[in-house]
Amino acid sequence: MAHNSTWDDLRIVLAVAEAGSVNAAAKALGLNHATILRRVDAFERGRGVKLFQRSARGAVVADGAAPLIDRLRAVEAAVGGFERAAAGFGATGDALTGQLRLTTTDSLAFTVLPRILARFRTLHPAMRVELIATNARIDLARLDAELTIRPAGSAPEGLVAEPAGKMRMRVFGARAYLDQNTSRDPAAHRWLGVSALLSRSPAYASQQVLPAEAIVARADSFVSLAALARAGLGLAMLPDVVAEGLSPAPGFDERLEASLWVAAHPDLADTPRVAACRRFFAAALREEPEFADQ
Repeated sequence: MAHNSTWDDLRIVLAVAEAGSVNAAAKALGLNHATILRRVDAFERGRGVKLFQRSARGAVVADGAAPLIDRLRAVEAAVGGFERAAAGFGATGDALTGQLRLTTTDSLAFTVLPRILARFRTLHPAMRVELIATNARIDLARLDAELTIRPAGSAPEGLVAEPAGKMRMRVFGARAYLDQNTSRDPAAHRWLGVSALLSRSPAYASQQVLPAEAIVARADSFVSLAALARAGLGLAMLPDVVAEGLSPAPGFDERLEASLWVAAHPDLADTPRVAACRRFFAAALREEPEFADQ
């Protein structure tokens, strides 16, 4: 007997399996508790199977049901792969159409990307762009975005990435702060540090040698740290691209760098629209003076 399950049914069942409770799955999916229960019960009754053992503590995969859940995960992967591949099409000749969801750091989104996006729109006026500025990692496998631009020491694992120049960093401070604090001893200065969200940045590693009490403020954004530095709160290791209005700190000559990458999920990377977008943004970033190879 055929069962006409929708993708939403499978998604709900998997959400309960992953979350371990109906309440947690409801929160993750933005649905109410009763809807989750009704859909899971209908799914089980339609197949004559018991997928979950429910209790006051939650819902766990029933004995013997793990292989069925694994098969549902395989379906999820297949559907996701199709959706990612389908999302990459939309190019006709040299003209691009459709929508591009692009995620990047705020350091890039607030500085060089607006003018690059303006050029992109001039070349491809039928394209719509959704820019997601966040320093948190975005899951490209779930189509939270189709293209990501990130600084990293190496190409992002599991993605198809194209190099786009170098992001360089050094110690900056406000002119007034530097005039009043001329010491070249790191311990004699107030410092502004990055928080754990930026733990993969070279700046995070560099601040580990500083006395803990010297770091007077932290932020999860280099744009925010630059604003704190402009207010005279202290010194900060910052990308050159966000340091407008600040001065390099004399005596702190260390220069750090990370490669910039424009990357896409393998299911999308070679589709016409995403491949064209990836090449455009990588080339445009390499042309920026701040990121050019030296």
